[in-house]
Amino acid sequence: MHLAGANTPDFRGFISKAGNFSISYNRSPVVFNVNFNYRGRQKGTSITAPAAQTGAQYGLTNGFFEYYQPRYNIDLSAEYKLSKRFSIFAAARNILNREQVVQRYSAASALYGQNFRHEEFGVNYSLGVKGRF
Repeated sequence: MHLAGANTPDFRGFISKAGNFSISYNRSPVVFNVNFNYRGRQKGTSITAPAAQTGAQYGLTNGFFEYYQPRYNIDLSAEYKLSKRFSIFAAARNILNREQVVQRYSAASALYGQNFRHEEFGVNYSLGVKGRF
């Protein structure tokens, strides 16, 4: 999707490119899933940024924004049916441990100074038992 026109600034936080892809294997009693998620560049604003900065320290107050760099995640899950009522499952989210990079810059900012923050979420694992009653 592409935004243009006089109201374009009203769509801060809009992600123009996003995608999901999933591959599943389901043959009783086993189920496997691999999910791929792509999240494109997201434009924020300096007004809603935690420090509410003006951009002067980055070279210009005009055209200063906060951005989330594009990233992708890969998730895995598996399930084994023990009976009609019970199964065990395991899942891992963000298996490549992709970090989220937040940037703050304007057109006058130097390339080496654009990265503001790196957020690392780690890999999230879950194991459990499912029951139907």
